[in-house]
Amino acid sequence: MTLAREINEKLDEMLLVQSQIKEINELAPDAQLNNTSTGELVTKEIVLDKGHEQLSQIKKELNKITNNGERGRDLFTNPYYVNDRLLDKHIADEIRLNKMEAPEVN
Repeated sequence: MTLAREINEKLDEMLLVQSQIKEINELAPDAQLNNTSTGELVTKEIVLDKGHEQLSQIKKELNKITNNGERGRDLFTNPYYVNDRLLDKHIADEIRLNKMEAPEVN
């Protein structure tokens, strides 16, 4: 698996957990929820704590993958980093067109 793919997967996990935390935050303060593993009732605070633990774990894993941000610098700022080959071709064509249209300097 490439570094970019690993980072993307962790970022996707982070977004998912953040959206779940947001949903839980919108519930009433005294909401009772079911633990998906055991089926027992848990409080909103317990679920939020678990969500924040998951976020912390994902951040630790991201830091491990990227060596605390040292690996992968500018990985996603490259205009060719796109998951769509047609869009890659479109960007390359635009760059070529811009080079052809640029006025010559003598």
